Amino acid sequence: MSMDILEFHSYFQKNAIIAELDPIKSDADIVQLPYMNCAGDIKSIISTLQRLVPNEEQIEEFSIHEALAVVRDLGMFAGSIKKYGIEPVEVIPQLETVLIKLGTKTDMVPRDTLIHYTIWNPDGERQRKYTLHLDETKIIESSKIAIPRLEMAIYKLLELHKIPFESPDFIKECEICASYLHGMVEAIVYTIKNVSRKVFAENLRPYFDSFMIQGKEYLGPGAVEMPLLIFDHFLWSSECRDVAYLYFKQSFIPYFLPNFRKLYIDGVFATSLLSKLIDKLNNASSFDENLVASAAELMKLFKILIKFRKPHIKVVDQAYTQAENRQRETGSGGYKCSTLIHITELTENAIASLKNAIEEYENSRKYTIIS
Repeated sequence: MSMDILEFHSYFQKNAIIAELDPIKSDADIVQLPYMNCAGDIKSIISTLQRLVPNEEQIEEFSIHEALAVVRDLGMFAGSIKKYGIEPVEVIPQLETVLIKLGTKTDMVPRDTLIHYTIWNPDGERQRKYTLHLDETKIIESSKIAIPRLEMAIYKLLELHKIPFESPDFIKECEICASYLHGMVEAIVYTIKNVSRKVFAENLRPYFDSFMIQGKEYLGPGAVEMPLLIFDHFLWSSECRDVAYLYFKQSFIPYFLPNFRKLYIDGVFATSLLSKLIDKLNNASSFDENLVASAAELMKLFKILIKFRKPHIKVVDQAYTQAENRQRETGSGGYKCSTLIHITELTENAIASLKNAIEEYENSRKYTIIS
């Protein structure tokens, strides 16, 4: 599956449309939410959400885009309620049925995700926020830098699967893929410069806690809901059988957009681009400069992943180290910093396997690349 320019234009249009929508007329209430949270006015938060919850007839009439915007707005109030240690559906029972129906209608989990909170969040005066901290706006902006470009990188990576490694086109397309993927690095740098780790851990993180729906725990918005796992899968991890990593992957696939879940399901047993390249290097009958250049270009994708993952580990570690309240030492996805370290180590193992394959290819042909 690939995406052309017209499809990308349609994709961005869809996001803009959802951001502009206000199906349950919550704009005026959303503006007041940060002040309610600042004052700890849980009664007003609950009563406002009770008033905003749509009925079944309204849900039936909502378009898909409208339903996504409704989940976005209900999620802001539900997350605020859970921040105070209260399960939203316990104090507003009708919310449970509504979220289930909206989840079914939109083909997503029955609560708000990172995409709702960031990509489908309007800018300016209508921006949905839990707090009055400028850091929160910067977090939302960071995701808007990373997510669209990561999604474009995924589709470009899928196109690379169709191009022979010996073709000059592979190098060209791989460069484009790398330029998209670099958005992840730009986003983490933006976060480091603009978001206080202490403010995030103490003032923002509590709003992203999971809450229960029909006896099942659903995660709140979090960086792990960026579809980076999909990129990993098609680049290097489809053959990875590390138990901890597989559990991590299966835990978060449900939180991705339907199109990315389909990509994963359709390609769950696909051979990764890394394995294809190593196999090509191992079985090539003669030396090919284009093949070596393609391998070097693919290596750049791995290096970009590391340039994102290592600073991300540092940011997460600093956030929870600096926090005075150590009750939350995990991300909103429920994972610890050690999980991020483990994934980075697996990525580095993949890099090592590619490096070894390149070296063996060169040595077996008595050829040394001049770097």
